[in-house]
Amino acid sequence: MKRKQKLVILVGSFSLLTYFGYIKLGSTESVNSGLTGEKRSNAIVHEQPKQNGKASNLEDEFPNQQADVIGESDQQANTIVSTYVVWQELAASIKALRVDTTKEKQLILMLREEANPAVYDEIRKLLQLNPSGTSDRTQEYLLSLLAAINTSESVTVFLEALQMLSNPSSNTVYVAKKSVQKVSQDARYTMLLRESFVELQEDSLYLSDIAQGLAKNASANDFEFLIDIAQTDDSKSKVALSSLQYLNNERLVPNLQQVIASNAVGSELVDASLNSLANMGQYEAGVALIKWSANQNASDLAYVRQLISQAESRSPSMSRAIEKTLHKQMFVSSEVKEVIEQIYRSSDR
Repeated sequence: MKRKQKLVILVGSFSLLTYFGYIKLGSTESVNSGLTGEKRSNAIVHEQPKQNGKASNLEDEFPNQQADVIGESDQQANTIVSTYVVWQELAASIKALRVDTTKEKQLILMLREEANPAVYDEIRKLLQLNPSGTSDRTQEYLLSLLAAINTSESVTVFLEALQMLSNPSSNTVYVAKKSVQKVSQDARYTMLLRESFVELQEDSLYLSDIAQGLAKNASANDFEFLIDIAQTDDSKSKVALSSLQYLNNERLVPNLQQVIASNAVGSELVDASLNSLANMGQYEAGVALIKWSANQNASDLAYVRQLISQAESRSPSMSRAIEKTLHKQMFVSSEVKEVIEQIYRSSDR
């Protein structure tokens, strides 16, 4: 091991070190020693080749081909072949639970540059294995690998896998959920998340994670999708309703106001929409809450206090909304206005 540095991560966490940023292109960072304990036999080992005592640069090992040397069609064919070869080498190391991080990084970069259907087909087959022995650790690794690649092709395969996994281990479920969080950070994949939400079974362990991820990057169309589901008697309506609390796009405030105005007072959908405004932490959401509060009677005082206090605790934007908007509103109940002023005065701005 003179020319190699071993990095170990337990199966209970992600086995893909690049996914957590422990290994970066051109450099390495040591893993917390707490991850290298007695459970070493249950771990996937990452090996990082070195050159002259330093972690090798991927760019140095695989320089760009000159465009005038290789034609476009030949270059594309070469990329497809070489990507598959790199995958085969990585797959062999995965099977041995000893992952070569150079191959790992190389494959991620190559698949980000250009999808390879043959590689994704093989990943699909491996993910369909029933968890037993090393196969569940392989599933965990592949799920995190797909999330780390982070392209529409890899995300599609990842979301397909969520439907196929049968009797997953607790570690596999953990990795899958964390990978959903990773994937859903990218607004490019909201359509894929919508499709996955529809296709997943109502008792899927990942349904709420998909809905939450969708809400966090929701566009107007995504919002309408969640509202349509929430308004049905479908078994997934509760999940869609719950996801509204994660909306954070300020542009959706008018959409939420429309839902509140056009549905029965006290309905689950109205309550969920008001809760969304209170959780959003955006200035326009605070203004919308004040406008709604202005039309409430004294009998709704406790509910107004709850929502305004909730919004105030989420962001200083609520205080700014009160400063600039409260005095402009005509309140049905002076008591409601007073309670908002009281919350504002007692807030730690």
